[in-house]
Amino acid sequence: MKTLKNKLNPEIPAGRVEQTSYRDLDRACVERLGQLYRGVAPPERLKAMENLPTRFVVRAEFEREYRTISGQKPNPEVLGCSQGLEGPALVSMESPQLVPEITMHERVHQLSDPRAAQLLGGQRYEGVTQDLALKALDKTPAAGEASGYPEQRASAHELRELCGDQAVEKVYFQGEPSELKACLDRALGDGRAEQFRKTMRTPA
Repeated sequence: MKTLKNKLNPEIPAGRVEQTSYRDLDRACVERLGQLYRGVAPPERLKAMENLPTRFVVRAEFEREYRTISGQKPNPEVLGCSQGLEGPALVSMESPQLVPEITMHERVHQLSDPRAAQLLGGQRYEGVTQDLALKALDKTPAAGEASGYPEQRASAHELRELCGDQAVEKVYFQGEPSELKACLDRALGDGRAEQFRKTMRTPA
């Protein structure tokens, strides 16, 4: 039997009989995020996330439910879907080796502030989400290794290198952009900061 190897649970059986192990993985993801961000993310959001176990489904069911949620058919490379805290995240089981990363990614989405995507802009929001997921998994992709959102991560890295993790994570987890705005003003000056903010929708 194939196994999934990851930092949270070294060997997770893959296939249709893995549902119990996937639930263990999901609980481990929630516990890990709680350890990392309990002082940053609101406690009520952490609690709500704990009460929404991820659903691991076959591809046909994933596509059906994705269409119900979004009104669109998912692209073939889309393997996860988050509704925030309105419902459980969905993870397709078609690529078992990617399930830990996808599960953590969708769990990080659930922990984000509802305003984060608008404040950061869609590209950077996805990039920050994937960065945080990889950090929680203690994983750094090797050159050429498949990992989601490479372009979005590059955009997120630009912002994190400019203003630091704390400012970005305050926006991501708390919807609080003041520290990030001040950093952009200091680092770029009014003109360039305003141009940079247009790609983020951060309040002036």
